[in-house]
Amino acid sequence: GGFQWMYDASTIDTTGGWCYAGNMPSKIVSESTRQAMVAAYYAGATMKEAAAPFGLSWMACRFALRRADAQPRSRSEAHRKYKLDEGVFVSIDTEQKAYWLGFLLADGTLTTNGAGTPVGCTISLAAADVDHLVKWKAACRSDHPIVFRSVVVAGVSYKTATVSIYSQRMASALVGYGVVPAKSLIARPCNVDGPLQRHYWRGVLDGDGFIGRAGGKWTLGLVGTRAVVAGFQSFLLSHGLRLRGRVRPHQNIWTFRISGMALPQEVGHLLWNGATVYLDRKHRRYVEMQQDPIQRRYRGDLTRESLLQTYAEAGSWNAVAHRLMTSRGRLHYIRKRLGA
Repeated sequence: GGFQWMYDASTIDTTGGWCYAGNMPSKIVSESTRQAMVAAYYAGATMKEAAAPFGLSWMACRFALRRADAQPRSRSEAHRKYKLDEGVFVSIDTEQKAYWLGFLLADGTLTTNGAGTPVGCTISLAAADVDHLVKWKAACRSDHPIVFRSVVVAGVSYKTATVSIYSQRMASALVGYGVVPAKSLIARPCNVDGPLQRHYWRGVLDGDGFIGRAGGKWTLGLVGTRAVVAGFQSFLLSHGLRLRGRVRPHQNIWTFRISGMALPQEVGHLLWNGATVYLDRKHRRYVEMQQDPIQRRYRGDLTRESLLQTYAEAGSWNAVAHRLMTSRGRLHYIRKRLGA
């Protein structure tokens, strides 16, 4: 029993099973209660709200934070207008966290104050991808508004959707994982635990990658700094994929691409199979790619007669290549082999 007093946590001492603030007794606070208060506080509750369910004052939460070597929120953060889990990136231990860390490396922007200190994070996407921002807000338990704007690039107007979150604690955690201000030409990938690497790289690819089909084959790739693009290539090689492409310079950035049918499907399976978070638009392309039949390099099912019949129906060799879902170069090889 005993009474709950408002106390100065720095003066607390324990004697004979009681907590004392000066000569005034107060309730003992168990370790599990302290941990619960700290968790509630970092989930967005105020000190008062975190302590209230246990019949304690806000000073009990303050004491719990000190015991845990945890820093209270700054004055500006304590008066936060919108909800936010500021500790979402303290550790990268789930698919969601790994994915969004990769996506932010590719498509996030850290905002800074006048002293150059990172104080927030902004994601701006095409308005058609607004559902992805809804997923981002859910991942960090935020109710920040999505702002729509029209921007003009090279005389063409585009509609964008943007979410800006201001949290020095979140920004500081992101910097520790390589998401830094003005990173376009200096970004470097971070080390993520093995099972989570594919989710991290899926996030990077959703932000700065591409996937599409042309000329009877699929192409999947990534653009960015040399370090990031080479990191993606190394990740694929570590999974035993036999890559033929290489990292190439393109103006002031670098690119790596994989073309064909079977190999892009293998890469797609590695990145998206069983995933629960992704950019819907690229996931639809992945599903479409996986449904395409794998090309047989030598097309042993074709005969000279069947190939000529297909040509008669299609009207051109380009149309034949499209029907057979192969490239014109490969069709030339098949025609030469069959004498057609």
